[in-house]
Amino acid sequence: MRRMARGVAVVLCALTLEAGVAAAQAVPSPTVPASTPMPAVPPAPPAWRRGARRPYTLNPLVDGAVLAATASLWLGPEFMHHELVPLGRCPCDPSMLNDLDRSTAGINVPNVAVPSNVATGLLIMAPVVFDAFDVWRSHGSMPEWIEDSLVIGEALVVGGALNEIVKLTFQRPRPGLYGVDPGAASLQDPESYLSFYSLSAAEVFTALAAGTMTFALRHPHSPWRWVYLGAAGLLASGFGVSRFLLGKHFPSDVLTAAAVGTLVGVGIPLLHTRSVPLTLGAAAGPGGAMLTATLVTR
Repeated sequence: MRRMARGVAVVLCALTLEAGVAAAQAVPSPTVPASTPMPAVPPAPPAWRRGARRPYTLNPLVDGAVLAATASLWLGPEFMHHELVPLGRCPCDPSMLNDLDRSTAGINVPNVAVPSNVATGLLIMAPVVFDAFDVWRSHGSMPEWIEDSLVIGEALVVGGALNEIVKLTFQRPRPGLYGVDPGAASLQDPESYLSFYSLSAAEVFTALAAGTMTFALRHPHSPWRWVYLGAAGLLASGFGVSRFLLGKHFPSDVLTAAAVGTLVGVGIPLLHTRSVPLTLGAAAGPGGAMLTATLVTR
């Protein structure tokens, strides 16, 4: 559509210029000096910035309600863990774990806690900071960056609420409670029974996935979107590994967090796109019905 409009504009400019030349030859104008300079034509933007577009649209009522509801589901139970999480179920037997998780029960690599905790905040904030730079470079506006930040923030809040519900439903003991001394103080901490699945890993995957989607939707033809995707995947995966090396989570906790966080980080931005590239269909048969969803890519 933009190419068509550009072509029409070029044709109109050419016709206008030709008509102007003909008119100038027929009726010379002594009031316009021959040496009058033509207005400068602005340079074309770099190829990677051509076609940049504003990716999202927000509905204040709907998005406000979603944020309020999910924030309540996430933060409300946080103050009630002592009432909602029964204690004294461990020390737990490592033989009850699956083969993948059993090998990491009780693991705690030293000097990982501080870098992992610092990385949590940095990786969650990185997509918003990079988006500010991208909007500026793409000649966007402050409201556009605010829209992007709200969509990424909404994905994080929705992901946090989903994580809180799952944690309180399963109440899985953390790796440190398997084979621990019966007098350990951690046995009386409700947070020690909320291992599944990793909130920090899920939020990092959500933030980086949402940032990747935002960049790809703004620059749908830029090859740099694949670089963003690869870098985000490597950073999120490395962070996930640090969570079970720290002894906070099992590998299955981190793998689940990666899957759920990525789905939330992709799904929430897609629901806010100005034209959702999703086609829904349904088909009925003698054995039941089938619902299909097709993601349209160009």
